[in-house]
Amino acid sequence: MIHSNGRSLWKSSLAGAARAFSLLIFSALLVMRLIFVLVGETGALLQLLASGAFYMLIRFLLFRKPEIRVRLENFCLLAASLYSMSLFLEPGRNVVWALFLVLVYLAYAGSGRLEMQRSSAALAGFISAFFSLAMFIGSQLVSFGRLEILYFNSWEELALYTLFLYVFKIFGLAAFFFALLYRLFAFLRDKSPAFAKEHSYSFRLWAAGPALVLLFLLCWLPYLAAYYPGIYHPDSIGELNEVLGSEQMMGHHPVFHLMFIKLCLYLGGLFGSVEAGLLCYSLLQMLIQASVFSAAILYLAEKRLSPWLLFPLGLFFALYMAGGFYSIYMVKDVLFGCITLALLLMLTEESLCNKRGVKRGAASLAALTLVSFLFCISRNNGIYAFLLGFLLYALCNRERIKRYAVIYAAVLLLFAGYNYTVYNVMGIAKGRSAEMLSVPLQQIARTVKLYPEELESPEAQVLREVFPDMEQLGGLYKSYISDPVKAENVFSSETFDSDPFRYGRAWLGLGMRHVRTYIDAALLQCYGYFYPNLDVGGTVNLGIPPNSYGIERSESGSLLRSRLSNTYGYYSSNQPTSVFHSIGFAVWLIILSAGIFAATGRAKLAAPCFMLLGKWLTILLSPVFCEFRYVYCLFICAPVVLVMSLGLEREPGSREIEAET
Repeated sequence: MIHSNGRSLWKSSLAGAARAFSLLIFSALLVMRLIFVLVGETGALLQLLASGAFYMLIRFLLFRKPEIRVRLENFCLLAASLYSMSLFLEPGRNVVWALFLVLVYLAYAGSGRLEMQRSSAALAGFISAFFSLAMFIGSQLVSFGRLEILYFNSWEELALYTLFLYVFKIFGLAAFFFALLYRLFAFLRDKSPAFAKEHSYSFRLWAAGPALVLLFLLCWLPYLAAYYPGIYHPDSIGELNEVLGSEQMMGHHPVFHLMFIKLCLYLGGLFGSVEAGLLCYSLLQMLIQASVFSAAILYLAEKRLSPWLLFPLGLFFALYMAGGFYSIYMVKDVLFGCITLALLLMLTEESLCNKRGVKRGAASLAALTLVSFLFCISRNNGIYAFLLGFLLYALCNRERIKRYAVIYAAVLLLFAGYNYTVYNVMGIAKGRSAEMLSVPLQQIARTVKLYPEELESPEAQVLREVFPDMEQLGGLYKSYISDPVKAENVFSSETFDSDPFRYGRAWLGLGMRHVRTYIDAALLQCYGYFYPNLDVGGTVNLGIPPNSYGIERSESGSLLRSRLSNTYGYYSSNQPTSVFHSIGFAVWLIILSAGIFAATGRAKLAAPCFMLLGKWLTILLSPVFCEFRYVYCLFICAPVVLVMSLGLEREPGSREIEAET
């Protein structure tokens, strides 16, 4: 232990190891360039030896001048960061990444004297390592269409590119974010920023609720005026057809959402005016979203969070254009997002009561059970997110494990009864199993496309039973969407359901010979959900009016429609602000917020984020590599989690102090 200002701290060896390794890799890069020009790739072994010698020479010459050595090592870390950052810069994001690069000095200044607390150093290292890996994998897939690091033709190539170039880039990014995150955690742990101080509000919370709801509705009315009676996705038209009886009602879409649409059409006059029913849907959805957003702000105000945190959160809810469009967007993800945010707040209240030792009654247990049940039925993959997320939450709060076991069992029983009623009593047909097989089907299709000789393999003969025309499979393959290969005329779900283990063994046998292809197919199917530098753009389909029912967009709203769509398209694509529409950015913002909770001694308050983790893991298996609406719940929850991590239950100078030994 090293004592500093009466505190017993751990001076992490990570800082010294990071600087030394950076110097080694950086010197290797310099020597590599020189030898590569002289002798080409065949000088891989010579590069290793010369780089090591160059590194040892620098260390020897500067051994007696440690301050100069530290400055040189810091310079190497800086160079590594800048070099690795250059791999990920895109024209529209330069300003965003430049903000990170401005912080390089703060991250590395005096890093030779960095005294670290073990838990914060480990947490910063864990997050930065996985972030740099996600950035590297995403950039490889964007640049090469495959994970290029898996492919090399010789050991010289492996030494030249993998050992030097790729390791250097990954390490440089990880080292930079490690230093930056640790300093951020140290600042939030040791300081008491103004925005973290408790604040007493003069207004009555019950009176402020309706005012906030009205404010949000006013901010979203221009979207309704421009796109009256609402905005629709191709899935929306399919759901309308099912509700109105022109198509068989299926379980492909959550029945909960179909019933909500049916209720709105009934309220609007099902036999009189479909248009009125669609307007009713938009108004009800706007009201629900505004109410949940208002409840989130008022809940945090009741916890006495600073207005420096709540005011920006309110502005985000009111002015975030995606939120305005989604308030009138007929997709199941909006209601699911609102329920997810409500569940997040309820679990946060549970965590606060557990921390304070306050027991909660039967009413709160029933309310949490009900909202959890709605979470499971409002989206078909909600049950899987609940099974994992709530289980992890309960394990983090084992002092109330009996309470959470009751909720867990009750939700599962309700869900089983709901499914029986929906599919057996109401006679609604179940969805195709192909909807859950996007990744395996993509892996098979990519293998057949790249290796057509596999069509004659024993595994392919088995798979022909579920792919009647397997020769066309390679031509249908698209790395970013699985819909072509799981279409009804391509893949037989009924045959697969008859013996899933037989076809699973064939899939596995094919994959054992093409591991790299399977890895590429899986990552290409989901990297948009963790790579923050991907430009999503166009996150709302604005071009589908419900003209199948005789409803046309009004000419009077064309100018407003044009301005809204152009503004939205401009700020959501190829601009610094497009990062706020990046799925990966929202995911990593939640991870950072959970890290802040843990680094400031409030790790249990991050436990509600396990529900968001469960949802994120389910969408990695989704049919599209990057779909904004699938993670709309994360976008509206991420700023709330960030605000809570900065101000909820903060104590001035909350850093733990150990007695000197």
